[in-house]
Amino acid sequence: MTTIPRNKLNNFIRIGYYIILGDKEFINPCFLVRFVVRKMTPGRRTVLKTIASSAAVLGTAGSSGASDGSQGNSSTSDTATADTSRVSESRTIELTEQNALSKSEFQSYAQQMEKRYGATAAAQITPKSATSDSESDDVSTMGGSRPSDTPHLDFIKAWNDEYKVKGGSPTWTVAHTDHALALYRANSTDSSGNHVYFFWHWSQAESNNDYWHPEGKIKLIESGLNSEDQNQEITKISPSNSKSVNGAYVRAGATVGVADVEVGINGEVWVEDGTLGPKTGGIDLGEAGEHYTELDLNNLTGKHTLNATTVLRSPFSHKEDFPPNLTWETRVVGDP
Repeated sequence: MTTIPRNKLNNFIRIGYYIILGDKEFINPCFLVRFVVRKMTPGRRTVLKTIASSAAVLGTAGSSGASDGSQGNSSTSDTATADTSRVSESRTIELTEQNALSKSEFQSYAQQMEKRYGATAAAQITPKSATSDSESDDVSTMGGSRPSDTPHLDFIKAWNDEYKVKGGSPTWTVAHTDHALALYRANSTDSSGNHVYFFWHWSQAESNNDYWHPEGKIKLIESGLNSEDQNQEITKISPSNSKSVNGAYVRAGATVGVADVEVGINGEVWVEDGTLGPKTGGIDLGEAGEHYTELDLNNLTGKHTLNATTVLRSPFSHKEDFPPNLTWETRVVGDP
């Protein structure tokens, strides 16, 4: 049974009493009913708080729930960090055609995220240069020998995930998180015949602030790409160095030369109070490399966004729209 803090019961003691019915529990005053219905599911606990202005409500009540949004070919971990007061949740997804989003699906996803987190956060899901024009839905080049509005990058696929970070005793939701990885490819190959790919990382975390718990805090957000193919090479990352800021933008885009044109994606992300950059021990440029970016925050509440870019070159012989043998990992650390 959930323990309701004494100070939140004081207002009800004079006019009500506590009733337990199976897995449902609520306070039933004579003139004001405020009840909490709790139902446990394997991956989630949903809490509904209702105020009713009737004398007594003892009818059947239930809770609604949805999945945490995990995708196929993924693994999950939910562990405490070295600091025992902190909790961590992570997911690893193998990038496949089956769990990828098409362009229209990705656009719908961005609209959903705008409703959930607001326009500012949702605008970071795609890089700033990844805009449509009258000729193409491709990403445009930035600089180079051709006009700046000439498209040189194609949107290929995107992947997404969502989960909650839970902790405390009894367990409650500390933070809500959503993650996306969008893939773009240069129209031309490099001098060695390799395709050039740009992966745009987006992770969003929002501290939970409900009536029954103190607001959770967010300590760390992480997103990483790992290649297990010796024929693939991670050649550039952004941000390439860690930057500690307090209320400032950090650049997260990258450009490279392809067929005598400077091609890339552009973007920057607002960091309220923390450090954004490569994860220590999480960078391995070159063949079968890896790139992990982390946003280390000073235990903050509210909404926070991570953006980063991974540039990968893969042989022209690959017939797939995107390189094989890639995994994507995200992690969020919270403090109850």
